[in-house]
Amino acid sequence: MPFQVIPRELAFYGLFDRAADGVVEGARELAALVDDLEARESHAARIQDLEHAGDDLTHEIVATLNTTFVTPFDRPDIHRLASLLDDVLDAQEAVGDLLVLHGIVAPIAQFRELVDVLVRATEAVRIAVSSLRSFRGTESACAEVRRLEREGDWVY
Repeated sequence: MPFQVIPRELAFYGLFDRAADGVVEGARELAALVDDLEARESHAARIQDLEHAGDDLTHEIVATLNTTFVTPFDRPDIHRLASLLDDVLDAQEAVGDLLVLHGIVAPIAQFRELVDVLVRATEAVRIAVSSLRSFRGTESACAEVRRLEREGDWVY
């Protein structure tokens, strides 16, 4: 077993896993909103709660970053990943809010298809994030995200 003079902070992996879980949960809640537009306010409120929890988690990641001497990977990459995961939750919240604000009762079929793609893409992101510890499976998960992005572009 190799000896490390300066240990790396491994808390980031757990924090990123929690952030990715929140992104998946937000996408699933958005899908539930689209499937149950009569209860759109409660689904949108749940997405908003997830977004606030995501903000708190992003702040925790940044605070950990600011107090950690040796990180598992580059500081700018840690900050960017945390910010991008938070951006996904922000976008999910915005979509939920717009569905409520405009009183959408029957979105076009392609919208539901896009939400399905979003759910699958966030699940692939979660796999990619969880594979950061060992980098096993990261490449295939990222390829799946790219494939789903193209699928979403086609649906759109």
